[in-house]
This record gives sequence, C-alpha cells and structure tokens, in this order.
Amino acid sequence: MSPPDIDSIPQGALAPAAILEPAPDDLVIYVLSVGDGDAMVLQFPREGDSREFGVIDSNDGGKTLALLATLGAERLRLVCGTHPHIDHIRGLRDILRKFNKKVGEYWDSGFRFTSNTFHDLLTEVETQAVRFIRPTSGYETYVNGARLTVLSPSIALRNRYDSYGVDVNNASIVVKVEYPSQGAVADARRTASAAGQPEGEPDLKPRSVILGGDAQTDAWSKVLEEFPHLDKSEENWARLIKARQGRQPLFCDVLKVSHHASKHGINLELVERMGDASGDGRTNGPKYLINSCGADSTHGFPHMVAQEIMREVRQPVAKSGAQRKRDHELGIHYTAQKIDTGGQPADARQPQQDSSPVPKASFTPTPSDALLHASANDSARCPSTAKRRPWPRAWPITWRSRASRFQRSTCTSPRAPLSGATAWS
Repeated sequence: MSPPDIDSIPQGALAPAAILEPAPDDLVIYVLSVGDGDAMVLQFPREGDSREFGVIDSNDGGKTLALLATLGAERLRLVCGTHPHIDHIRGLRDILRKFNKKVGEYWDSGFRFTSNTFHDLLTEVETQAVRFIRPTSGYETYVNGARLTVLSPSIALRNRYDSYGVDVNNASIVVKVEYPSQGAVADARRTASAAGQPEGEPDLKPRSVILGGDAQTDAWSKVLEEFPHLDKSEENWARLIKARQGRQPLFCDVLKVSHHASKHGINLELVERMGDASGDGRTNGPKYLINSCGADSTHGFPHMVAQEIMREVRQPVAKSGAQRKRDHELGIHYTAQKIDTGGQPADARQPQQDSSPVPKASFTPTPSDALLHASANDSARCPSTAKRRPWPRAWPITWRSRASRFQRSTCTSPRAPLSGATAWS
C-alpha cells in the first residue's frame, strides 16, 4: 500500500502556542492525534467558579485523560461515543471510570453492536447510572453559551437500524458546535443597548465547528434533506412571500472531516454548502478541514479521492488546470501531519517566546495534535505573558478566533497581537 499523500508544514509557518489556560469566556476544542481514530475534548466557557468539559470519542483513553488532568477537569458535562466502532470508543470506559459518578450525560447513537468493548462501555454507563441519551437530528442543548446541535442520525435512518440494514458508520452522531450561540449574541446586544452602547455592539460573530464522526453518504443525504440549503433570491415573488433567506444551518468555520478522510466520507457539494453563510451559492467550503488519521494507516487514510474533493472545494482548478497550493495553505490539515524543519534542529527556527520555565504537566502534545479556539470577546485585552506560559514546542497548530476569522498564531499568549503570523482567510 502506498503511503498517504500528506504534506508537511514548514516549521517557520507556525509557532507552537497552546491555550491550556484560556480566558473565562473562551471555548476550546482539542483534536488529538490518535492514529486512525478520533479523540476530542471540549472545554466550555466558564460559568461561576469552574469550567465544564465534554469528550467526544476516544481511541486513546490515556492520552485523553492526561489532557483532562492538565486542564484541571473535575467533572464531565457529557461523554459521546459517536458510534460503536472501537477506534472511537476504545478509551471511553477508562474515562467514565476515572470520572466515576461525575459524568452528566452519555450520548449513544442507538446502533446495537455486538463487540465486547461496546458491551462493557454500556455496562459501565448503566452501573454508574449516568443519564443516557440517544440524540437524533434536531436535538439541541446549551452549555455555558455554546449551542450543540445534533445533525445526524436522522429518525428515518435510526428506524432502519434493525430492519433494513445501516452501515454502522452512518449511525454516527454528527454534532455542530456554535459559540457564542445566536441567542447569547442577541442577549449581549440587548444588554449593551440598555447600557447606551451603539447599535450592533458588541460585534460578536458566532463561530461554528461540525464534528463529522464517521458519517458517510447515507447519513449526509439525510442531513442535507433535514437541514436544507436556502438559496438567496432577489426575485419579486421571493420578496412578496417573504421567502426565508440568510442563515444556512450547515454553515461552519471548521469541519472535522468524517471517517478519517475516507472515500465514502464526504462529497463535493456537501463541503461547498458548509461554506455558504448567506445562500449566495457555491463557495470554497469551511476555512479549515481537519482530518483525523494515522501516518501508517491500515486503511490507506486519507483516501486520494477525498483529498481531491477537499482541494477542489478550497481551490477549484478542474476547469483551468492550474497548479494548486499545498494542503496546509488551503486550510486542509491532518493529525498525521509532520513539521518540516528544513534540516535544522526542531527548535532552531522557532520565534522567541517567554523565557520563563514551562510548568510540567501530565499531557505531552505531539506535533499533530490540533486545537480549535473561539473567543466570545475578540477585543479583550491581552493578559500578561507571566500568566500564560507557552506550551512545549512540540505543539504546532492553534486555531483561534480573532475579528471575523480563525487564524494561525505565532504569539506566545493566545490573546497577544499577531506577530508575523499569516492569516488563513
């Protein structure tokens, strides 16, 4: 089997900066490098004296637990096993046991599976009497100003599990995370208006991430049907009937590509629609596409056809035949991605950082762990670097929210002004 086509990122293009001490109003999503599998940790905005956390899948319970310990997690608001395949649930029982009686909810796809790992996991959920939820499309919950919307599985698909046969990947729970939620933005503006601030302030733009699990064509077809794309129209009839236009339910800034960039995981029109915020038509898709796959994938992930779909969406060249940019320049990333040091020592080209010692912690990120960071208040002041230590230099990628776009940051502090950074737009 030929090695996967995964380009490396020039070390000079990125500076490792991990937001392990985010501001109170920040939402952070950690996408861990765990080979051909998924492991994600959601760090919700703070309300009161403590933060809440969520776990979506874990192919490596030890690594997930080490990150949670480093972040100071004392309880979990929710744990979600998107579907019963072992590369998504392998570490979840260990996580439940570690947070014994301190897990608020367990989300399950409802697919009946016969593996011992899945059986033992559900037995642990039952033993701890964790609130058990089998969400379907349209289910919403709010956590500290963040809205989680389940896009899949649909009721129609789930009702087929037993009788008509459904691929277990299509049973995946697909979640859209939006922060701050539209309601939170409206509340903030009403409060600001009452305080005499100008209309439209504060200028808060919701950020959104779709976590695709292992959803394939059958699941995505139901998503496209139940969360319809609304084309913008200036025709008189559209205005007369007050046709609904505007917000697109599948728009997102970041897509965690489903099924590890399998050839069955995505299609071109789906990814294009995820970049259309206004109904204007074909777009270049989400600004960032993250693929969770191993460098020595036994399934040949990422599949070339899926890569070409992502590339064509981000930079269409099918008609022109022009040469494309490299994947990382198009916003396409892989957890199996490597850092190109240009033959120099690993830290030779790193920008200068805070020279104070980095505190030791139990979680050691690898060069391909990814982090998504969205702030509810992009105009907040930068705290002193004495309060924000840089993470060890093995951490390369930080997605953060600033103004109207996510950017890659070369700054030590997550709120510091960008210093020599190149924005992904």
